[in-house]
Amino acid sequence: MKVLVLGATGMLGQSVLGALMGRPGIDAVGAVRSAESAARLPSGLRPAACVLGDLTVLDTLRTGLDASRPLSLIHISEPTRPY
Repeated sequence: MKVLVLGATGMLGQSVLGALMGRPGIDAVGAVRSAESAARLPSGLRPAACVLGDLTVLDTLRTGLDASRPLSLIHISEPTRPY
């Protein structure tokens, strides 16, 4: 079963992605905002496929969903906000 994790580069997202990667029958995919974000993932999470998708840009999110075609989605993300 393919599972897409939105927010894979965050603290909780990394934990969930790592836990899913170790489960038989689970194809874990992490959604990341940019290629630079994907490069910052810990080395143990880099084998997971990553798709680009930004919650604030609907077209990129749609493209990421189309590319990964997940059966399940775990949303552990929030749009970034300037403070």
